[in-house]
Amino acid sequence: MLKLSMRNMQTDARKAALRRIREITGAQAECFGCEYDIKEGQPGAVLVNTREETQFAANVARQRFGEDSVVYPCKPMMSSEDFAFMLQHKPGSYVMIGNGDTPMVHNPAYIFDQDILAMGASLWVALCEEYLK
Repeated sequence: MLKLSMRNMQTDARKAALRRIREITGAQAECFGCEYDIKEGQPGAVLVNTREETQFAANVARQRFGEDSVVYPCKPMMSSEDFAFMLQHKPGSYVMIGNGDTPMVHNPAYIFDQDILAMGASLWVALCEEYLK
């Protein structure tokens, strides 16, 4: 049995890669005279923030924490996030609050810095207040 997980930043690239995986698997099975079965789970979605909502969130964060505390724009990341499915239907922005020099979440070496809880709550309050003006 072979299992794989694939991540990318473009929906068309994902479709092309899946097509090639099916083609190559079929060709290899034929070469060796064996059978194969491909079972696909729920395909992930590429998370793409909308420009206006991301700029809004960055501006609110700058007002609350200062210019030096905001990284915008940030480098694209190859993480996996269910929020991507929502962004396919509604405009929005997936924002992150820094956690210092530690591996990312879902990594066994990740250590959550509880001191950022108040900062995170403050950001969400500021976003709500600004949005409701």
